[in-house]
Amino acid sequence: MFDAPDTRHQTSERLYPVVECTECGLGRTDYEGEVPDLAAIYPSNYVYHESSGSDTRGTSRTASHRIARATGSLGYWRWCDPRFADLDELGSKPGTVLDIGCGAGRYLQRFAELGWRVEGIEPSKSAAAVARQQGFTVQTSPAEEADYPSNTFDLVTMYHSLEHCDRPQVVIKRSLGALKLGGVMAIALCNFDSPGRRFFGAAWPLLEIPRHRYHYTPPALSRLLKRSGATLEGVYYHNDLDELPSAMENLAHFGSRTQLRGSRRELGFRPFPPGTGGLLTLTYAPALRAMGLSMRSSFLARFRRSERADS
Repeated sequence: MFDAPDTRHQTSERLYPVVECTECGLGRTDYEGEVPDLAAIYPSNYVYHESSGSDTRGTSRTASHRIARATGSLGYWRWCDPRFADLDELGSKPGTVLDIGCGAGRYLQRFAELGWRVEGIEPSKSAAAVARQQGFTVQTSPAEEADYPSNTFDLVTMYHSLEHCDRPQVVIKRSLGALKLGGVMAIALCNFDSPGRRFFGAAWPLLEIPRHRYHYTPPALSRLLKRSGATLEGVYYHNDLDELPSAMENLAHFGSRTQLRGSRRELGFRPFPPGTGGLLTLTYAPALRAMGLSMRSSFLARFRRSERADS
C-alpha cells in the first residue's frame, strides 16, 4: 500500500511498509524481519503512560458533551472518555473490570469512582508503577503473556491497545476466557477504513507507526471476535476533525500522501496552532453529519461473550 515513518514522535527515520488484506481490510505494519526496540519507539512522554486526572481533554465535561452529541460521537465517548463512562448500556450494577493496556490508570480511576472493582494489564513498567501507586492491581506484562483468571470479569476493556499487540488472536481468546459468560468486551481502535485514512494515506496521524502493529476496520475486528465466541452488539464512531491539522502538517513536513520521506523537513513555523482541530470540529462536523457524512476516525465495538471461550 504505502511506506510511512513515525510521524508523531519521530523516533527514527525508518520507513515501514503497511500492507492491507484484500478480503477483510485489516492493515499490518511490516517490520520486515527487524523488530524495533520497544524502549525506543515509546518515548518517555508517551501520553498513555503519563499520570492524568479524569478530565484529560482540556475542555469542560459540558462542552465536550455538546461536541460529542453534535458530531454523533456520544456513543463512542460514553465508553472512551472517563468523564462520560456511566456504562448504562451494560444493564447491570457495577461489577469487575479488566482494562488491558491500562497505562497509568486513567480508566481504572474512573471505573473505581463508579464503584467497579478494577484490575489492569500494562507492559510499560513505568506506567504500571504509576497505576499501582494509586492503589490499583496491575500486571506488568505484554497482553499476550499476562495471567487471565477464567470466568472472572463482567467487563474487559481495550482502549486503543489491541493495535499494539503482535498476536491479537491470543489476546482476544484469553481475555474472552477471563469474561464471565454473558460478560461484555469493549474495544476502541483507530479506523483503518475511515475517509481520513483513505485520503491521507501514509500521512494519516492515527496510523501511529511503528507502535501500531495492526490497523483495524470494524469488519476485521468483528471477524476476529466471532471466531473466538463473541457476539457483536454495537459499533460507535468518533467523528471529530482533530486529525485533519496533523495530517496536513505531516504532508508539509514529510512529503506526499503515498510515499512519505523518513527525514522531517523543518518548516520554520507551525501551520496550525493548538486547538485548530477542535475549532474545525465545532464549525464543520455538525454540518457534515447533517449531510450524512462523518469522519469515523476511530470506533468502539462492543461484544458479548456468548459461548465458552478457551483461556
